[in-house]
Amino acid sequence: QALYMVGAWFFVQFCHEMGHLAIAWKDKFKSAVPVVLPFIALPYLGCRTDLKTSPKNYSSLFDFALLGPMFGIIASTAMLLLGLQLTATTPADAT
Repeated sequence: QALYMVGAWFFVQFCHEMGHLAIAWKDKFKSAVPVVLPFIALPYLGCRTDLKTSPKNYSSLFDFALLGPMFGIIASTAMLLLGLQLTATTPADAT
């Protein structure tokens, strides 16, 4: 069961990072590869994504900062709904 939780967690983080990458690609500025930040109690704490080149304006920078969390929220909501659906369809005697 823990594997499903960790898989969902990685999926949400992947979607978050793809949000940053999508706006960097759209506005034609370069971002570095996300660096995974380790944490003792968990598999990882998150990622750090640096910018290699500056965005052309503040609007692009704002979009870069906003799109990652928005994609993450959408992915988190999808994982929540999937988890609720799986919980609702699990037989009572299954543990």
